[in-house]
Amino acid sequence: METEPVKAESEDTKRWIRKFESLPFQDFYKYGASGCILPPRFTQIADRLRNLEVRDDDVWLVGFPRSGTHWVSEMIWLIGNKLDWNGAKEVHQHQRFPSADGQMFFDFTGQEREAKNLDNAENMKSPRYLRAHLPYDLLPSGLSEKKPKMIYICRDVRDVAVSYYYLFRNFLSKQYTGTMDEFALAFVADSVMLSPYWKHVEDFWNIRNEPNVLFLTYEEMKSDLGKVIRNVAEFLQVDLTTTDVEQLKRHLSFEAMFGNRAVNLETASGVGNGDPNSCLIRNGASGSWKHELSPSTIKSLESWISKNGIPGFYYNSATLSNP
Repeated sequence: METEPVKAESEDTKRWIRKFESLPFQDFYKYGASGCILPPRFTQIADRLRNLEVRDDDVWLVGFPRSGTHWVSEMIWLIGNKLDWNGAKEVHQHQRFPSADGQMFFDFTGQEREAKNLDNAENMKSPRYLRAHLPYDLLPSGLSEKKPKMIYICRDVRDVAVSYYYLFRNFLSKQYTGTMDEFALAFVADSVMLSPYWKHVEDFWNIRNEPNVLFLTYEEMKSDLGKVIRNVAEFLQVDLTTTDVEQLKRHLSFEAMFGNRAVNLETASGVGNGDPNSCLIRNGASGSWKHELSPSTIKSLESWISKNGIPGFYYNSATLSNP
């Protein structure tokens, strides 16, 4: 696999690296054709993941971090499992809907977690529900051959940058001492883990019309969750009654998700200290970037969107519109 060490070429990247007390960011590498930024240990699982057997009845969910993958995972799993409310409350989502790419976010020190997650993915009974944050070119090659059902979740990148900052600060690296604005500028410089963002989204946007692909947006889920539930059920070839949809809407409400211990990760990495920003399910809002980022950072983000945005994409730097 093609790899290249991450270099601090831009001033934003240099400032980003200096905001870590000990994390060896300079040891991160760019992987694959997409140049995805990942820790060096990814080489130890890359081939195994790329060669993971894909099954015809798999259901895959992919999205850039903080785009709504846990929210959508809960919806997909319940629709595909005949609204098993007890299972959704008693079995943690990470077991029901594991991360095939190894949840490498939560452990910078070793391979045990990644190997375990791949073991789980390989040994799960069909139909499997699997999710990933990696770009398309680093996922199992069998996805393009078997063409199982794939759902991609996308979110306004301005909200992604804000939410990713909180994830990074509270879960991924206690060593990060920078501000939210500094993080957002590093995001724009494609210097954070799993960058570059636009390549990640574009690969799935370009195949959104394939019969085995469903492209969802966080904003449409916020706007009309019932409609999205019905669309996903149709995609998965599951019949839901009006009552089913209403029950699922209540289960997927922010209040219910926030309080669901089988979904909201409250204890990992020392979180759960009473600060809602320290929970995996944080606030479920759209547009918080407007009051959390400085005007100059917003301007940098929107300039970046204008220069790098995808032709025909469902939003631009000035407005959000329905896809």
